[in-house]
Amino acid sequence: MGDNSDDDVLEISRDEYVHKVDEQQDAIAMKERVGETIKPKQHEFDCTSKGIIDEGSQSLKNDKLTNLVIIKVKENIRSAGSSKTKKRLHGNKSRKPTIHEDPEFLNFTRKGEYRLRLPVGVSNRAGFSKKRHTLKFENLQGQVTVYEVKPEKNGSALRYSVINWPLFMTENNLNDGDMLDFTYLTSKKTVILKNVRYV
Repeated sequence: MGDNSDDDVLEISRDEYVHKVDEQQDAIAMKERVGETIKPKQHEFDCTSKGIIDEGSQSLKNDKLTNLVIIKVKENIRSAGSSKTKKRLHGNKSRKPTIHEDPEFLNFTRKGEYRLRLPVGVSNRAGFSKKRHTLKFENLQGQVTVYEVKPEKNGSALRYSVINWPLFMTENNLNDGDMLDFTYLTSKKTVILKNVRYV
C-alpha cells in the first residue's frame, strides 16, 4: 500500500481488535513451538475504542502467514475509550436535569439597590415587548402600587428595570444590601414582596 489512503482501511471495535491481537500472538507462539521463528515487522499496538485493520499493508517472511491480518492502530489503548464513546454509553452527564417550573408562580431574590432589574422569566410571563409597560408591586403589608417598567440593553438581550424603584425602597423602609424575596403571580401580573432579610 504505497499511499496512506483510508480507502482500504476497515474500522473494528476494541473487542475485535483485542481478539485479533490474541489470535496473532497464538499463531506466532504455535509456529515458534514447531521450530519456525517468525519475526514480523514491528507494529504499534495502541488504540482506544476502535482499532484499524489494514489488510496486506505489511508482509511477513513466512508464506503461511501472509493472509494474517496485520493490525495497525491510530490511538492509544491506555484509555478505556474515547470521551465520545463514554458519552454514548453513559449519557452526557454535563446536562442538568430539567426542572419543571410552576406556570403560576416565579420566585426570585434581588439585592436592594438603586434599581430593580426583573428576571427574564418575569418579563416573558408578563409578555413584555420592546416598549414601556406597567407592572403591579405588592409590599409586605399587602398594598399594591403600579410602576412603569422600561427596557434596557444588556449585551444583545433586553432586560426590564422598574422606573422609580428608589421610591418603593424608601416607602417600605428598605436599605441598600437588604435581600428581597419576591414572587411573580402570573394570573394577577403582580410582583409580591414576600420576605426581607435586613442587613
